[in-house]
Amino acid sequence: MLPDTTRSIVDESRRAISHYITVATLSLLTCVIALGMGTARLLTVETWLPTVCGAALLAFIAYRSSVAAALTFSDLIRSVVDLQRRRLLAEYHLALPSSPAEERRLWHVLSKHLLGHTSDQDSESVIRYAIRTDLT
Repeated sequence: MLPDTTRSIVDESRRAISHYITVATLSLLTCVIALGMGTARLLTVETWLPTVCGAALLAFIAYRSSVAAALTFSDLIRSVVDLQRRRLLAEYHLALPSSPAEERRLWHVLSKHLLGHTSDQDSESVIRYAIRTDLT
């Protein structure tokens, strides 16, 4: 549904989140393992203490980076929906709203409907399906 350039930007932003979460998780796991091996006296203090500190610091930095990447991703998704909203309505076979107020109400109800926070009865008065003539 998205143009290729837009899709690649969205995909890259999503991959950045996954990357930072993976680094944070592995760093935290390294921290726990090094701490466990240090307390079991399998590693010397000179080995496990810097490892624990470095891994904890890296986990914190990667976590903060994943939060920043997630915020960037959410802004990107919001922008894509804003720019591609008419195409999105067409893909859902929904009638285009006739005024800005009607469009705001439609997107408010549609987002609640897609997230499952509203019943079909609540959205019937706002969500109107477009009549497709190309199907016959």
